Amino acid sequence: MAACFSLTSILRFYASPVRAKIWRVVVVATLWSIWLARNELIFNGTRLKKQQLIELIAVRINKWGNAAGLILFGDDPLWRVNPHGIIAVHHFKRTLGFWQFRVDNYDFVCAVDGAFGSQGEVSPKGGIGGYILNNRKEKILIFSGPVRAKSALQVETEGILQMLRWIFSLGLSKNRVLICTDSTESINIFNKGYAKVFPLRECNLDFQHLIGFNIFIQFVPSEINEEADLLAKNGIGRKEMSSWRGLLDGKN
Repeated sequence: MAACFSLTSILRFYASPVRAKIWRVVVVATLWSIWLARNELIFNGTRLKKQQLIELIAVRINKWGNAAGLILFGDDPLWRVNPHGIIAVHHFKRTLGFWQFRVDNYDFVCAVDGAFGSQGEVSPKGGIGGYILNNRKEKILIFSGPVRAKSALQVETEGILQMLRWIFSLGLSKNRVLICTDSTESINIFNKGYAKVFPLRECNLDFQHLIGFNIFIQFVPSEINEEADLLAKNGIGRKEMSSWRGLLDGKN
């Protein structure tokens, strides 16, 4: 049976966001290098040796990856020996640093995400999920569940609303609270004024005056927001909203 070349399938080889982005750089750099080597052979009669081609591919991967801010470890010897290992280590350090900086500057840090898609043969639906960290980086809340939505943006905004409901329910609104989401459109909506953008949608929360004062909403790269993303995707398949609550400060 003849093998079928599918660029789409190759680009989807990795599901992990951080690995998928790096993998796309690897694929594009490889195909581009092969194409240029092919042109050299046809038009100039120059045939590259296998090792030369491999080195050129590696150089392009490192340069393009560095320019895109994806491969900042090209000089690390481990990159050539164990790429999966160095990616995992780099991603871990980057993720750790991202959340540590925010935990150090806020009383509570929230991560939230929304997912819009289908579960099996069910029509498209939404799922939201997220968690709240205290200043010890301990999770005090985790939630995941389905929501009614007609678009991905609606799901993302509903995720932030649900997080705001929990912030008020847990009595955190008087503290400095940061909500992190990978949806820039949703951030803009809440900064402009949720009721102004969606005047016909019901919202029983009186939160707008706190946005930018006690409660802040900031962007988090999707590859760092993996935990909330997984909770949101799992939420699509749930029948109802599920949550877990821990201790706010280790004393309650």
